[in-house]
Amino acid sequence: MKRGISMFTLFALLFVAIASVASAGGWAVVTLDALPANLVVNEPIQVGMTIRQHGRTPWVYDNVRVRGFHSTGETFVTRAEMDDRGHYTATLNFPRAGTWQWAVSSGLMPEWQTMPELQVANSAQDEALFVEASAQQMTNPMTLASLAPPMLLLALGVLGFLGSGGGLIYWWRARRAR
Repeated sequence: MKRGISMFTLFALLFVAIASVASAGGWAVVTLDALPANLVVNEPIQVGMTIRQHGRTPWVYDNVRVRGFHSTGETFVTRAEMDDRGHYTATLNFPRAGTWQWAVSSGLMPEWQTMPELQVANSAQDEALFVEASAQQMTNPMTLASLAPPMLLLALGVLGFLGSGGGLIYWWRARRAR
């Protein structure tokens, strides 16, 4: 009975370790060439970005998308075209003035990487007011909520690894004690 429990524990921990390692490989970092500025309603703007798998290797993918969403519920999705290995350009056209949230989907984790919010003005005159107001406050593009899913996967992977090691040591000692 004791041997059956220890073997079950060993296989369960081994399964958790393998599953956590298998899901840990597909993440990417999206770096903007420049944060879009001077945004005006219905005036398209080009946004360049570099996507790197694991923060290093340029990522080649044919379905990079950019999604924008306004507090009114209005959304848009556009595709980004690759113009160099790992470098993409998307044309954004905001149909409404105000604060827009936006994100980039690279095909890796996180599914949608959140970008800093953007202020869109009705006219160029309004844009000058936005620029002045935003210069007075600093925003942090990284939020705890955007880091939670990758950190949870990392924590589960570490626990699985430690549990597998502990189970292996327990099994080895139990086997030696006979």
